[in-house]
Amino acid sequence: MSIVWSYIHTSSFGQSLDKELAEVFLSISGTIIFDDRGNELVKPTLVNDNMLDMMINGGKIEQVYQCGDDKCLIVTTNALEIAKDSAFIHKVMTYLISIQQKIKDDTIPLTSAEKSFLNMVSLPVLKFMQTGEETGVSLNIGKYAEIIATDIVIGYINGILNYIKAKVPMKYSIEINSTLVDSYQSVEKYINTKQQLLYTRLASEEQIIDGIRQMQKQLASNTTASLKENIAF
Repeated sequence: MSIVWSYIHTSSFGQSLDKELAEVFLSISGTIIFDDRGNELVKPTLVNDNMLDMMINGGKIEQVYQCGDDKCLIVTTNALEIAKDSAFIHKVMTYLISIQQKIKDDTIPLTSAEKSFLNMVSLPVLKFMQTGEETGVSLNIGKYAEIIATDIVIGYINGILNYIKAKVPMKYSIEINSTLVDSYQSVEKYINTKQQLLYTRLASEEQIIDGIRQMQKQLASNTTASLKENIAF
């Protein structure tokens, strides 16, 4: 059994991934493999500075764990090219475009898949989009898609790490636990850095929308004051 591969294929989100993206998640988190004889093999993280970006936007990743069988007990390390239309951002943009159109129409309800998508995001996406529609500002779907895709990927990787920690008690050898700790620390440091960049970008987007909202309030206030003066005159 491969702990992470098992987790990916039993989670609803993991089941929606194609094999390539699932293998990238496996490569970022690392895994532990138990063979039929009970032997343990640690596959530490392969995470590097551009892996998350390539996963989200498409491109070549130099080292990825690839599974040679359905249970991912046989693992090789190879380069992987992720096509633009297979990248994670493509899936996110499809959802966002559909949801934004439904907000504009205000008649068509969201599908169950779209609701599940929104529930996976820690950010108030629906509120952002509704605010953008109310202020008459078309949100930059491409920019938001990358922020939201990053948020979902980070959340799922954290879920994988927590699962590994829960599944691997300290009874295993000191060598295995030491390798795992080093692997956890590398991934968590990487994820924390990406998360801070995500929050910085998100704050910039919110400030733009907030500024437009304030301008519209001021405009409405000035219009009302002008109207009152005309009536009084």
